[in-house]
Amino acid sequence: MLQKGCSQTEVATELGVSQSVINRLQQRYRETGRVTERCRSGRPLATSRADDRYIVNTALRNRMMNATQLQACLREVRGTQVSHQTIRNCLHQRGLHARRPARVPDHTTRHRHHRLAWAREHLRWTRDQRCMKLHGSHCFFCFF
Repeated sequence: MLQKGCSQTEVATELGVSQSVINRLQQRYRETGRVTERCRSGRPLATSRADDRYIVNTALRNRMMNATQLQACLREVRGTQVSHQTIRNCLHQRGLHARRPARVPDHTTRHRHHRLAWAREHLRWTRDQRCMKLHGSHCFFCFF
């Protein structure tokens, strides 16, 4: 776009970034002939992009697998040895966090029968009976 004569501001607006980003990329292109990031110092990544994709896809397919199980699965299938914390970090970067189940486990048949019997027993209760059950003999207020 810049080579076609557009200004940095117009390009920035079109791409939804600030003008300083476009300026920096243009300077990098003049210096190196490309806009890809330069090599950085620091520890190399433990997982490749393919490993990261495998971790995320496996976690999404098997929602109940924890980081240690994902670690073992990655080691077995792809031959990549990483820590369980690396697995957690990978999942967190993609917005996958540990969650508690949204609902309780299903009731057993015994629980369902017991609840149904209780509901049938209390179906025809009056307001006073409910109030007495909740607050004993002195009923100052009722919730029903």
